[in-house]
Amino acid sequence: MSCTLENKRLRFETPEWIGTVALDSTGNMLRLFHKKTQMEILRQPESEEALKESPMVYGIPLLFPPNRIRDGVFRADGREFRFAVNEADTHCALHGIVIGREFELKSTEENESLLRIAAVYRFDAERPEFAGFPCPFTAEIIYEIRASGMTHFLRIHNDGDRALPLGVGFHTAFAAPDEENVRIEVPHRPEGAWRIDAVRHLPDGSVRPWSETEKEILSGKRSVSGVGFSAMYRQPETNRTARIHRKNGTVRYEFDSKYTHGACWNQGGTRGFFCIEPMSWMTDAPNVPLPAEVSGFALLPAHETAEYASLITVE
Repeated sequence: MSCTLENKRLRFETPEWIGTVALDSTGNMLRLFHKKTQMEILRQPESEEALKESPMVYGIPLLFPPNRIRDGVFRADGREFRFAVNEADTHCALHGIVIGREFELKSTEENESLLRIAAVYRFDAERPEFAGFPCPFTAEIIYEIRASGMTHFLRIHNDGDRALPLGVGFHTAFAAPDEENVRIEVPHRPEGAWRIDAVRHLPDGSVRPWSETEKEILSGKRSVSGVGFSAMYRQPETNRTARIHRKNGTVRYEFDSKYTHGACWNQGGTRGFFCIEPMSWMTDAPNVPLPAEVSGFALLPAHETAEYASLITVE
């Protein structure tokens, strides 16, 4: 095994895998290459400029909070929280306050069967966003690479003395080369997806039926490329393993039950990638007129830690 750090990029190689972690961009694993099948698992940026412009559509970037917040504001625990409105067309705050930020390398550990990489980001009063979200926290991302696959942990520790509104997600961008006719199987509830406003791209709390195109794509009957689709939904109670059928093998993406919501989309179906997006709360959860047990809205008590896990393997 080897692990080298240069210009905020940590590059690693094991007998089975090659990868890159971008400490300068959300501690994001930008590359994960499976040697046996010669598959690039994740979508990689074409250039440094592309990554800086859109850090949320490459690799496995952390969103905190995920997706959109209506008008960039919500109330919780007797306080008002404000985020910069960075999407003019919808007048929403989009993708949270961690995306694209620089993480610190906490540690690397290795033995004959495991390579472990940990990176951290500390959010405190020194950060410009703290005035609107006065909740100090530490985000720690851990990658554990074994012969069998890559386990991805996220830990959020509340460093403050008051509860912290806690919503996290990952824009996991998988490569989908057009020539491979990639098909996916994504677990989803039969009743449908959240109904999303066409102008502001926000849920109203009601459920719509799946379209025929969505049914075909999510059940592996139609290629993920060539036609655009986007859906947000509650995760099923049990099955949380997606399968991505590529030319040389099948990628499995499994996530734990704390990711209660999800999204799947492909940005028009012409970009050579698609996203499976696990989220702990739904889009705009603090503002949606639904109970917390449905929306996923949560508060992390003072000085406590929440942990989330997912796993990528190749069959």
